[in-house]
Amino acid sequence: GNETAQIVSQIGAGLGVALVHWHHRELRLPDLQALHARGYLSCVYTADGELELFGCIRAGLGAVTTNCADRLLTLRCAESGRRPIPR
Repeated sequence: GNETAQIVSQIGAGLGVALVHWHHRELRLPDLQALHARGYLSCVYTADGELELFGCIRAGLGAVTTNCADRLLTLRCAESGRRPIPR
């Protein structure tokens, strides 16, 4: 079975959890959807590749820890139709 899905189903039971921070390679879209359905802010670490970052954006994650913040911002702005903030 999917260990992540089992853990996700148990998160927050009486603990007052509001945020889940998971490794991006372990969290699957159905897990993320289950967390969102339960009202959790979902974040991942450490996504650096362009496809990883784009997937995180499209999945609707609340936050992404990355070593490539400029690339994440550029992709996020392109996805939303906004222009990046000039430096």
